[in-house]
Amino acid sequence: MSTDPLALVAIQRCTSDDTLVYFEAAEISSGYDQSDPRRTFVAIGRKSLHLVARSLQPWLGTKRDVPSHIPYTSIARVVEDASSIGVLVLHLKDTSDPFWRPFQVTLSGFQHRTRFLMHLRAAWETDDLLKLGVVRELPVTSEAISHDSWSRALPPQILPFKGYKRCVLDGYSFFMRNSFSSAGARMHS
Repeated sequence: MSTDPLALVAIQRCTSDDTLVYFEAAEISSGYDQSDPRRTFVAIGRKSLHLVARSLQPWLGTKRDVPSHIPYTSIARVVEDASSIGVLVLHLKDTSDPFWRPFQVTLSGFQHRTRFLMHLRAAWETDDLLKLGVVRELPVTSEAISHDSWSRALPPQILPFKGYKRCVLDGYSFFMRNSFSSAGARMHS
């Protein structure tokens, strides 16, 4: 959603001493269960993923013992929903915090999931490098995990005109004629 410095400062006041680099509005729930999603800002910091309520208060949900951040060392892998554009599932390592059991956090309703994931990858890999001294990539897979309630939260999609196809580049979609072919591929042959 934003890398706007003023918005990040406002959200950062609700977090610890971590410096924030990006945030996105989303709905969060524990596991694949979408019966009780909570609207929140998900902010990417230098040390962890922060959860901030829409009222710009630390994210506490309905219980006082709900954590307001997820350290990058707790994230084992990320699953992108192949059948929707706004859903991610974070698979967590064995954590002592009972709130995050069954060790899955579902984030839905993203406007810019691709950009969010790009920032999350950079932050996770940097944190991993600084703490462990090892260069590794964040494991990201794509699976069809869609749920009926997620499709209602997504913005409507505009279909291409007749004779056009929908193309996606860096999370942005646009239409091109069906007859279009890449001139670069022919020039290098």
